[in-house]
Amino acid sequence: MTEAEKIAERYGDDGQRWEDDDGVQLLDLLAEVKTSRWDRRDGMDVWELEDGSLIVTCDGFWDVVTVNGSRWEDSNGEPLADLYEDGEPKGWGYRA
Repeated sequence: MTEAEKIAERYGDDGQRWEDDDGVQLLDLLAEVKTSRWDRRDGMDVWELEDGSLIVTCDGFWDVVTVNGSRWEDSNGEPLADLYEDGEPKGWGYRA
């Protein structure tokens, strides 16, 4: 199980639940455990975790992200970003 999947499980695998049973806010947790963050500049962020797994957050939802070929996808297979050959998302800003 990836780190992103463990976090998703902690929040009930519910992309609209932002607080766990102990009152820990998802965004606070991600800020502590992320290795990097990608910002699309429209309120959507993708958080990269130590094992390379990804979580996307936006104003109304969060989700585990998968890499499918040359793009990021949400759990429904909807595209989030096209990727360059080095794996960086096109049109997103890097935030350490």
